[in-house]
Amino acid sequence: MSGLRHIINDKNKSILALLLSVLMISGLLPSVCAEEIPDAAEATEITGAAEPDASSDPYTADSDKEAPQTETLDAEEWEKRLMQMLEKYGADPETVTAGFCNLVTGEEFYWQPDEYRVSGSMYKVPLNMLFLNWAEEGKLGPDETVYSQSYEQLLRGTIVHSDNNMAETLWDYAGAQLTTEPGTLYHKYRMQIAPLMGEDPYTVDEKFYENNFFTARQMIFCLKELYNGGLKYDRLISAMLDAEPNKYFRLYEKRFDVAHKYGWLAEGD
Repeated sequence: MSGLRHIINDKNKSILALLLSVLMISGLLPSVCAEEIPDAAEATEITGAAEPDASSDPYTADSDKEAPQTETLDAEEWEKRLMQMLEKYGADPETVTAGFCNLVTGEEFYWQPDEYRVSGSMYKVPLNMLFLNWAEEGKLGPDETVYSQSYEQLLRGTIVHSDNNMAETLWDYAGAQLTTEPGTLYHKYRMQIAPLMGEDPYTVDEKFYENNFFTARQMIFCLKELYNGGLKYDRLISAMLDAEPNKYFRLYEKRFDVAHKYGWLAEGD
């Protein structure tokens, strides 16, 4: 599960990415869960977010009002909370890669940050970032169509509804643009998103080109790029806000809107 938490005055934001491989709860991977899992949104436990202040309305637009702050963590405390969550669900920590970054405090923590794990539908975030980069550069054309389909519909379909067929349409189109490189359309699409994950497509570990593997460090880098991308990524963040808006992080963090992407993988897939 990956997400950006938006605070009302846009002064503070934090990013959390959590990727897991074989941690199963009711046959699902929590890192990529599409159905609501009891207590799945462990963001409060992991990040140390303070409970909402019931005496004030956090959604009141008031430029003079300081946004609530999250609790400051250190690496030891963050890891302790992560291990407690994994133990709660009977997960083997060795199957997990996790990362946390708070852009307000500068905290950045990882667990096995460079281990590749199946990211589930979280891959649809850098996929759409690639297309929004092209849109800003005018490479999609004025009507923004992809194989005669509206890119806006493909964006909403892949992020809000997590449609895999639409995602394949996007990565096939992306791969077809890289005519100077050998390989499958999927491989060439991954080459183009490598920089969005902080990687050189020619030197990145070959594991990067298998399935939809990412590491926690790569996903945190991607989310930082999304955070710092300015207006060109607004449509993506808007779609992420509409994706299961009252689940996952939002189950416990009631003060702020949360833009996130999740996915799922059934046991045995």
